[in-house]
Parts: sequence; structure tokens; C-alpha cells
Amino acid sequence: MTGAIFCGGKSSRMGQPKEVMVLKSGITLIEHVYQTLSVFCSTIVLLGKPSEIPVPLNQLKRIADNFTGIGPIAGLEALLSSEIDSEYLILPCDLDQINTSVLKILVDAEGALPIVFRREDRLEPLIGRYSPECLPLIRENIKNKRYSLKGLLADLEHTEIPVSKEYDFALNNVNTIHDFQ
Repeated sequence: MTGAIFCGGKSSRMGQPKEVMVLKSGITLIEHVYQTLSVFCSTIVLLGKPSEIPVPLNQLKRIADNFTGIGPIAGLEALLSSEIDSEYLILPCDLDQINTSVLKILVDAEGALPIVFRREDRLEPLIGRYSPECLPLIRENIKNKRYSLKGLLADLEHTEIPVSKEYDFALNNVNTIHDFQ
């Protein structure tokens, strides 16, 4: 299973690139996500066109979107089109609390791919396991200007893993400077 990190979004609410924000531990957000993914994935790629990448991650393969300006569905389409692997573990670059205990639940889960976490009130489509089998529907949705990943999951057989309250915090992403502190 190949790991993939979504990065290079607009970060409009943050006002600066999220991936290079430095955590209290001294590493960047994207390095934290990389380190967590690397426990489960020997190959990790970066999705999108990040403005900056920390030097320790410069060696990672980057997969550019095949479509621009349509959000994360473009990164997922590019990843699944890459033919690097038959299964991918995906995460956004802005999960400052993600940890191996939470990812292990996802990695060990059985069921139809995609496999994603379900919080009490919503799905987390950017934290999951995907296979290229959903690529035709992704391309159809892009053609029809349907860019929502939650909408994509509504049209796909998939598996939802409920997140216990003890792990809910680990799925929170950082959107503003106030979230980060």
C-alpha cells in the first residue's frame, strides 16, 4: 500500500502554506503526517503542487493534478491514475494530531474500498484507503463538475469505520492559525 499526502491547497483560511507550519516538536505539519504514514507505507508520494516542501521530504515523488482548480478530487484522480500501486492510504497534510494508533484502525479494517472514517456527524473522505477501481466514477464526476468527495462516496460502495470519541481529536485538521496554536 502506497501512502499519499494531499498538499498544495490554497490555505486561504490559514493565510500561508499549511504544509510548512512548524509544530511544537520542531517538525512541519507535512513531516508529521509523513512520519505517521511511513509506519505503514514504504512508499509515500505528495499530491498537488505544494509551494514549499521541507528539505527532508524533497526526495518524495510528486504527482501533479491532471485537472486544476477543482479541489482534492483532482489529486485523488491523479493518484489513482498513476498506477503506482493497487491500494493507497491517503491523508491531508494538515493533521497535526494524527497518530499511528488511529491509522492502524484504518489499515487493519476490512471491507469494500474505499474505506474511510465516519465521525458522529460526517465522513472523512480525505483520510482513507482507496483503489483505482473507483477511478471511472471519479472521472465521470469530474466531467459532470461534481467535485465533492463526500458526493463521490455516496455513489460508491464503501466501508465506513466509526471513530470513537477517544480518537476523534486525531482527525481534526488545521485550517486557521487559531487551530494551530
